[in-house]
Amino acid sequence: AVERERAEVIVPLGMTMVPVTFAAADLASDIGVPVVDPLAAAMRLAEMLAATGVTNSRAAYPPASFS
Repeated sequence: AVERERAEVIVPLGMTMVPVTFAAADLASDIGVPVVDPLAAAMRLAEMLAATGVTNSRAAYPPASFS
């Protein structure tokens, strides 16, 4: 992708081989472009959502009724 598509950054889809088999930093040093660590990105996204108070949609997920 780097040579053929001239990619400037690699964003692995899902949790494919990064970080399970090898670290994003190791892959980045091998291919010469930054590689996003999907686990770290998911954790940062969760932190941001919690810090900003984002919650699920009450229209899509109405509160449970326990009566």
